[in-house]
Amino acid sequence: MVGYRRPVSEAERAATAEARQATLDKLHAQLSDGILALNDPRAWQEWLKFSSQFHRYSFGNSLLIMLQDPQATHVAGNQAFKAMGRQVRRGETGIKVLAPITRREPRLNDAGQPVRDDEGRAVHQTYVVGTKPVTVFDIRQTDGPPLPNPKIGDALLLTGQAPTGLWDRLQDLLCEPRVPQLVGR
Repeated sequence: MVGYRRPVSEAERAATAEARQATLDKLHAQLSDGILALNDPRAWQEWLKFSSQFHRYSFGNSLLIMLQDPQATHVAGNQAFKAMGRQVRRGETGIKVLAPITRREPRLNDAGQPVRDDEGRAVHQTYVVGTKPVTVFDIRQTDGPPLPNPKIGDALLLTGQAPTGLWDRLQDLLCEPRVPQLVGR
């Protein structure tokens, strides 16, 4: 059953847009100040150490996380924590980051016709057209079962024989100048 949503007035819509813009302005100012602070070598080293924990976040978002919660170690949105079996505690204040707003459009050839893949489906490209503020939480702000330790960064000694020609192919990859290709689906 679909829940009832009361109609939203234009005044409420405008107030929401104004509040979102104020939050964006605040985040951009905070980000700007944080970037200027990185001129200090100690601050730069602290940020490098901090951001190494957040390999999936952009430069700006990892900086925003550090500025708002320097003790953060694992951040995610409320729904992501729910999927992990954890619950954000009531009353916790989140960390604001910038999420991309994307638009998906069909890729067109020179004649203006949609490009199709091998199975006849239209190929699409995704573009970032803006950002919006979203709230994430640190794992310290949640309750639930412990998360498995992925041991990212731990060295693992491989055993067995390398495939024939592996080293030659690796050397070719490293020595050959490559032209980046755009991949869009």
